[in-house]
Amino acid sequence: MVSSFLVTSVVIAALIGVVVGFYACCMLYVHRLLLSEERKQDLDAWERRLTLASFDEREYLRAHPPIEVLEAIFALPSPRQRRFSMTIHR
Repeated sequence: MVSSFLVTSVVIAALIGVVVGFYACCMLYVHRLLLSEERKQDLDAWERRLTLASFDEREYLRAHPPIEVLEAIFALPSPRQRRFSMTIHR
């Protein structure tokens, strides 16, 4: 009697753990998507600001971007290096 109650309790706890873990993974994925969209919007706004600026001001702004723009640039995915070379180098 006690062992069946214990097994049932463990099974229910495991199912709750799986559901909570799945929910947490989904929320993390959605958060990353929203954050990447926000960063893209920051970069688009920066591009618009640069296009409206004069030549001298544009050069100054390119040399001194705001923190949000730098964070967005560094958060962009970088191209992955190829694991295996497709050509033979001699």
